[in-house]
Amino acid sequence: MSKPRKSNIAVLLTCAGFLLFPRFTLAQYIEAAIKLDPEKRSASVEGKFISGERRSLSFLLSAIGAPDLGQRISNVRLSDRTGSTVGSRRTSSAEFAADSAIAKFRYDVDIKPVSDARSAAHASWLDGELGLLMLDDLLPIPGSPNEQRAALKIELPTGWHLYGGSPSGRGFYEFENVGRAAIFVGKSVRFHRNNGKEPIGLAVAGTWSFPDAEAAGMAAEIYREYRSLFGVDTTKDRLVVLLPFPQANVPKGTWEAETRGSTVIIASAEMPFKSQSLQRLHEQLRHEVFHLWLPNGVNLTGRYDWFYEGLALYQSLKTGVALNRIRFDDMLDTLSRAHNIDSAQARKLSLIDASATRWAGQETQVYARGMIIAFLCDLILLRDSTGKRSAEDLFRKLFADHRPPAVPVEGNQAILRILDSYPALGPVVRAYVRGNERFDWTAELAAAGIVNEAPSGLQVASKLTGKQKTLLDKLGYNNWRKLTQK
Repeated sequence: MSKPRKSNIAVLLTCAGFLLFPRFTLAQYIEAAIKLDPEKRSASVEGKFISGERRSLSFLLSAIGAPDLGQRISNVRLSDRTGSTVGSRRTSSAEFAADSAIAKFRYDVDIKPVSDARSAAHASWLDGELGLLMLDDLLPIPGSPNEQRAALKIELPTGWHLYGGSPSGRGFYEFENVGRAAIFVGKSVRFHRNNGKEPIGLAVAGTWSFPDAEAAGMAAEIYREYRSLFGVDTTKDRLVVLLPFPQANVPKGTWEAETRGSTVIIASAEMPFKSQSLQRLHEQLRHEVFHLWLPNGVNLTGRYDWFYEGLALYQSLKTGVALNRIRFDDMLDTLSRAHNIDSAQARKLSLIDASATRWAGQETQVYARGMIIAFLCDLILLRDSTGKRSAEDLFRKLFADHRPPAVPVEGNQAILRILDSYPALGPVVRAYVRGNERFDWTAELAAAGIVNEAPSGLQVASKLTGKQKTLLDKLGYNNWRKLTQK
């Protein structure tokens, strides 16, 4: 999931010949070889369709920071199942129409880094001794949602290594879903997994102010925390990739991240001090590692970004408090800022509508409003159950019900069904998820002994009842005392 590029959550809110291939399954749509050329910063792709012939070759049109990916495609050569050449014409930047049925293809992709640094974690690039391969912008678009599997042979330059997949027979890599697959390649990459004992690997490139081992331990600690919450591991080949921007002169403190499939990608420019760099990395990991479970670990469709992004932001705050990385006051300050940002929005949409148009100017609302919704749901569930239920029950239920092999379900419908099963959440869902009303959280805050005082924002009240103390304790208010006692 993509993130704006600043150093903390509060700021975030402001913003070749014929190939021999292995056997395939019914869901597989393509078999191909990708050959990388670091000098030209390009990739040559050659392969064939498995799930029937096509009359056109279509490619992903854009990614964050890369608005015209199609123009990178060149030297397209198509053939039928006998190997005879099939003529074609370019009908748009990312579309090639064929004169007859296509069975096989070959083309080149220019994967020099584009000028916009935002693309570093979202689109394929190759530069120097490093590269990031996003399969959805290198391979032809699948013909249907049921056709996502691909068997690939990745031809690397001498001395290079690949991270983000495991080879099957004869050196091929099989990917269940090309839209959820990312591969990190490079010559000077440092890989850490403590002889396989850590639950998640770390592939690092570049020079950082902190040792690799500290970053690897941080990633493992956060993964274990979320595994404890969900009660189960995510998919295999879990990996965190930490890399410098391939673009030059990126300002200090800039970062971009995405969790694709089982791979967390963080492109970053160093902070001035080691402590700042570690704090920011911990924050990035808390948010992105959560996405290994939601949404990447469930079989849900559609645009329900408000839920998984808002919940990831809020759970990142709670986890930061639980792991003693941030103070409870920091958590309240971030929630205050989110509320202020939402209040300043002139045009409010329901969260469902905002998610549908997230990349058309609604991203700030999705993040800010989604996080407040998660906070309110947590307060209400804790209040009405005397601390026995929380927002964590919501996402555990969603994950348990819709993890594979569950059949695909539209995400908003699945989430609303769970929310509607808690009558106390009804007013919040009607007013702020389905509706677009301004937040009024006075009652929910009062139950937790929290006051909203201008201009300082959210603060814990000076006098608390026993019930308020219990609820605050569940939110993490006294966590620092527990850690001190240990």
